[in-house]
Amino acid sequence: MIGYLWASETTDAAGFYPRKGMGAVGWDARGPWAKRLKETRDAGFSACEAVRYWVGEPEDPKGGGVAADAEGRVLPDSEAVYRLGRQGVDE
Repeated sequence: MIGYLWASETTDAAGFYPRKGMGAVGWDARGPWAKRLKETRDAGFSACEAVRYWVGEPEDPKGGGVAADAEGRVLPDSEAVYRLGRQGVDE
């Protein structure tokens, strides 16, 4: 896993946060995810719907994908997403 795709239910925001230890691969994944999320948002999806839309879809060569059997998590705020990402690959 190179990072976390997230969406807010209260602010209608969504994005991708790279996981610590992924280096350039993680940071480079942000662009494809921003494009994918913009595409679905432009089609009228809410932030949460936009994230769910990409579950099980084919992987992007740089951004990766979300497995069809991926389990979502509900976190209290965006800082919790950042803390999760900062845990890194070996923790």
